[in-house]
Amino acid sequence: VSKVFLTSFELLLTTVLVGHWICCFWYFVGVSSNGWVVEEGIYTCDDVLGNCTKVSSLMRTDGTEEDVQFFEWITSLYWAMTTMTTIGYGDITAKQSSERAFAIVIMIMGSASFAWFTGRITQLLTSDSKCVSRFHDKMDEIREYS
Repeated sequence: VSKVFLTSFELLLTTVLVGHWICCFWYFVGVSSNGWVVEEGIYTCDDVLGNCTKVSSLMRTDGTEEDVQFFEWITSLYWAMTTMTTIGYGDITAKQSSERAFAIVIMIMGSASFAWFTGRITQLLTSDSKCVSRFHDKMDEIREYS
């Protein structure tokens, strides 16, 4: 198995795992602050009392029913990935201060992870293989004696 394949797989797996963790926290922050989850229709709130309840089903535009749990997860993951990759389309946005603070932290982490990924890929592309390194070492030894 090549080093390029292993490193690519490691970076992909790291991105998906970190994205999942971020999406879970993003969902928690949205629920605890009655923020983006209300805007997306996952929760409905009573305007008078401010009590919010989770909807039992979501209807798509074509009239079919959508699984609420999958919608919660995929929407959160979508936000996490677009924020981590600094694309940030703006269709799912922070509504409360706690959401904005969390988003800022994720933007900083996304920038840092982008730098780390770039460094890993650069290291992979510029590093010599062991065979090439040994060859250069042997050539250096030969040059010393000539």
